[in-house]
Order: sequence, then structure tokens, then C-alpha cells
Amino acid sequence: MDETTIRDRIRKIDELSLSYDQVNLALDALEDVLAYGTVGAEAKCAMLVGPSGSGKTWALQHFKEGQEAHGSEERDHIPIVYLTAPVQASDKALPGKLLAKLGDPMPEKGTRERMTERLIERLKALGTRMVIIDEVHHLVDSRQNDNKKIRQTAEWLKDMLLAGVCPFVYAGLDTSESLLTTNEQLARRGMHYVRMGAFEYRTKQQREFFAELVETFFDEADLPLEIDRQDLVPTVHEATGGLIGRVATLVQRTIMTAGRQGRACIDAKCLADSWATSGLAMMGQRNPFVRRDGPSGPTKKAA
Repeated sequence: MDETTIRDRIRKIDELSLSYDQVNLALDALEDVLAYGTVGAEAKCAMLVGPSGSGKTWALQHFKEGQEAHGSEERDHIPIVYLTAPVQASDKALPGKLLAKLGDPMPEKGTRERMTERLIERLKALGTRMVIIDEVHHLVDSRQNDNKKIRQTAEWLKDMLLAGVCPFVYAGLDTSESLLTTNEQLARRGMHYVRMGAFEYRTKQQREFFAELVETFFDEADLPLEIDRQDLVPTVHEATGGLIGRVATLVQRTIMTAGRQGRACIDAKCLADSWATSGLAMMGQRNPFVRRDGPSGPTKKAA
């Protein structure tokens, strides 16, 4: 494979259109919030929580891209604002980043109150229908035992909903929940709460579904699999913990490994090398693709 082919196949993994219960629940929630989130005097919100790699960001970006594909192409119109929450945010960091996203020439200027006023004005002027804040756990500083920062952030998010301009969607790790649990008024304005997690691998139905998912990803690699399917699927589940984002990362890394090593197929050795050189290997887990009977284990073409 040349570099262009490698990049194209990696890109296809990111662009996969997946349909399963968790992501469908998330997409349905986003549709509801967009359609009904400003019915009444106050705007509403939704929250997606789950571990890293559970598909939250994929669902948000897929939703945003779908809306943009069917939306207006007006130059001065931003229907959906998507941003990643700033790390260890100060009181002004979040409104400042939102203002910058909306094209404010001096996003950090003024007090937080004045910045908030400008933000509301710009959201109205740009016809914004939804604000999505990903990695919202960045706004939660667990080192502060008195939860002062969490309460202040939750209060600001509530005030933005009270302005009634547009609904907000928050997505992040489980610690993000504290934004709702520390502010009953913010929680009361929540239209949806969606928990996303790993795929289980206990029942026959769960195993069959995960197998279909794995095959979908490896089909995009467009390389013959020289490893038994009955060996591949449970090993991928062990390697990724059943998290969809980690499966995507593993397959993308495998495409790179196969391309750089000049391989014409994917076997257990290729998967072992890919896992060992990916971020997954940094979590302290043994390499699940290295078998006891050899460095790469028995391989044979999948049925």
C-alpha cells in the first residue's frame, strides 16, 4: 500500500456509519433536543456520559455533519456550535472559547458577565440552534473538595439556558455528572441523559453483534484476514475492552502496520505489532495477540 491508500483506508474508519442501540439513543436524544429544546421560555439541555472510546464524540460529530449536510449555506449562519471544553477552565475560559468559535475579535475581553452578554448576542445573530460542549469533564476540577468551581460552572450553564437562545449538549466522562448533581435547576432542564459504554461479550447475541461490528471495521481495511474469526473476535474484545473507539484505533493502527511492513494480509503477528505500538499498549495490559504457543499464535484464513 502506498501512503495515499493508507490514509484513505484510515479515513474510511472514521467515516463509518454505524447503527447500534447506544449510538441510536444518543442520536435520537440530539434530534429531540434540537427540535424541542427551545419550546417554552427556557432552553433545555442533554448529557452524554461514558468512558473514553464509548462513541460519544463520534455520535456528536455524526449528528453535526448530518445537520450541516441538510442545512442552510448562509455565510453568517452557524446553526450548531461544537467545541471541546478547555482544560482546567477559569471562569472566563469557556465563554471566551465560545466567543472565539463564533468569531468575536476579542473573545477574552471584559468580565465574565459582559462576555456572556456578548455570547448571547452572537448566538442570536448567527441563528445558532444548538451548542455542543464535548469533554465537559474538563470543567470539573476534582481537586477542589468544596466543589466551588463545579457549582460556579453549573450555574453559568444554567444561566445560558435561562437566556432561552438555544439548547446545550454536554458530553464527557462519568465525572461530568457532577455538573447536574450539584445544580438541581440545571438537572431539571435536562431533556435527555444518555449513558454510553462498552459492548458486553457474555451472551450469544452480544458476541454475534460484536463480531459483526469487528467485521465491519476490518472490511474497511480491505486486506485479507489470515486469522480464524473465532480467535479474532474475542481477542479484539479483550484488546479493546469492547469500546468502539478502541476498536477503530486498533484497526487504523493495523492498516498503518500492514502498509509500512508491506504486508498483503492481516495475521496475528500484524495485529500483535499494531497493538504493541498503539496507545492501547500503554494501559498496562499484556498484548492479547501474543499467544503462549508462539509470538503470533496459530493463523489461518477466516471463513
